[in-house]
Amino acid sequence: MKNNGEKIEICFISTYVHSLFNSESPSIHGGSELQLYLIAKELSINSDFVISFVVGNFGQKNVEEYKKIKLFKSFNPKLNDSLYKKLIQAILYYRLFKKIDADIYFTSAANSTVGLVSLFCKLNNKKHIHRTAHESEVNLSYYKEGIRGKIFIKGLLGSDLVVTQNETHRKLLAKNNKINAKILKNSYPIEDFNLCKKDSILWVARCDYWKKPELFIQLAKSIPNERFIMISPPANEKEDYQKEIKEKANKTKNLIFIDRVPFNKIQKYFNDAKIFVNTSESEGFPNTFLQAGVGKTPILSLNVNPDNFIDEYDCGFYCGNNFEKLVENTKILISNEQIWNNKSENIIKYTENHHNIHKNVENLVKMIYELVGAKE
Repeated sequence: MKNNGEKIEICFISTYVHSLFNSESPSIHGGSELQLYLIAKELSINSDFVISFVVGNFGQKNVEEYKKIKLFKSFNPKLNDSLYKKLIQAILYYRLFKKIDADIYFTSAANSTVGLVSLFCKLNNKKHIHRTAHESEVNLSYYKEGIRGKIFIKGLLGSDLVVTQNETHRKLLAKNNKINAKILKNSYPIEDFNLCKKDSILWVARCDYWKKPELFIQLAKSIPNERFIMISPPANEKEDYQKEIKEKANKTKNLIFIDRVPFNKIQKYFNDAKIFVNTSESEGFPNTFLQAGVGKTPILSLNVNPDNFIDEYDCGFYCGNNFEKLVENTKILISNEQIWNNKSENIIKYTENHHNIHKNVENLVKMIYELVGAKE
């Protein structure tokens, strides 16, 4: 609550979050969108806040409302849009932000919109929170993205508050950008499921090059007696690549390929899996790790191990970019019941203790009160 007693209005900017509110929407969300959706839902329970989103155009009404959260339709920016089109989009965004007139504008993931939001907030005496979503935002690699990268970095540096997913990324932001970020760990609702027999090895991600889906296909071929499931909608502007991966997967007898599962139905796949596999080159902190945790499903990760949690909390196996180890550790989890049971119990405990949405958003609320100078 503000010092004058008014509610604090927070507007999230997230083009592809729409399908999380409306399962019939054609938008394809990723981990960043999921985190903003979960954070916004949790904040909306608090009577001190009014929550809204700026989303893309998926044929919906100009303004929609889902359980106290308003969604304002904008457009779907693309990487190859002309400079003229981007200028028009910037003007349209600015007008829409002005119309919404929130106290705080909240961005996530690296794109030029971050720079525009930062500028808008500076010119209109608003606050800007940015949440980093990937290692490329903190390790200087985004500086190589030309004008788009420069605009993003300008917005990142101009943010009033930057939150990041783990301690490693917080330290990188301090070292590379002199940003004093705070940690907001990826969070998830902790539920108690009645788990049935676990009978599959699961991979879930948008079909993008850096997610390395072909390695999961290779893993399935290496262990032909096990049942593998791959859930992989196309990444934005990567439809041809998804088609190529789907064709390869469909030629693998023990692998089931699924194009897309709505968020409200996907947890069952994690609950039914005995192993969850991640083959990405790098990540922030994958939401799929939390979904695996809630499902008591040990993780096998080829490259991604934020803050070394997989080893420290014994939640699965980290394979250090060694595909042979990925195969070997898969076989260990399949054959050794005691090892599997230990890692299964450890991952649900870790998830409950570190990624509970209620506890973590309580910490974010404190950050927001401090940012706007409000009394708790």
